[in-house]
Amino acid sequence: VRLRADGGEHAPARCRVARWGDDRDAGLRELRRHRDRALAAVASGGGDHCGRGRVNGCGNAGSSRRARAGRGDVRGLAAQRAEIAAGKAYDARVRAVGAGATRVQAEVARLCNDAYAELAARHPTRFKGFASIPMDDPDGALRELDRAMGELRMQGIVVLSNINGRALTDPRYRPFFEECDRRGVCVFIHPMIPVASEPFAEYVLGPIIGFPFDTTLAVAKLCYSGMLRDLPRIRWVLG
Repeated sequence: VRLRADGGEHAPARCRVARWGDDRDAGLRELRRHRDRALAAVASGGGDHCGRGRVNGCGNAGSSRRARAGRGDVRGLAAQRAEIAAGKAYDARVRAVGAGATRVQAEVARLCNDAYAELAARHPTRFKGFASIPMDDPDGALRELDRAMGELRMQGIVVLSNINGRALTDPRYRPFFEECDRRGVCVFIHPMIPVASEPFAEYVLGPIIGFPFDTTLAVAKLCYSGMLRDLPRIRWVLG
């Protein structure tokens, strides 16, 4: 689930935040409210963090209108979540959220990472966490990587298949990935809608076609640029 600051139509209903404008503190308070509700739900055995508004899985679940249309599935989810709470549905679940492209990206990343680290600490056999990284802030990205891998003891990081239209091979990200290589970090590439998004606007083609297309493009650039060869200690996971 990507926490969006713009209240866009394609943001999950549960995670949609009122337009922040210049009110940074109000936006962060809203994110903290969702975090606290999510942790309370897990602590009470209520399943994962998606909460109300999750109908057919996490991710870009669509507008509140589509979420309401799927409410008939909620009873079926109750049984599924009971298995999740009892630890029967899987051995462990890895949680991650992309920091997105916001003006408060570093704060959002810290907030998400603290929440996932707390969740994993409370339920170490059920949940693991991949850290969000503020990639638009090179210094902040390195600081959060160090904090996530050290203080928070997270299992890896999540980056987007394109960062505001820029490839992961962009020279501005090279110092960050060199540090990931030095540490042997596991890097999960989360798919994004391709930069030229208009062809994917209909028929839910964004996640169906656009996501695997953009992941393939990202990996091809990593391969042909020599980055996979130059940084062999990074463990890549593709989405």
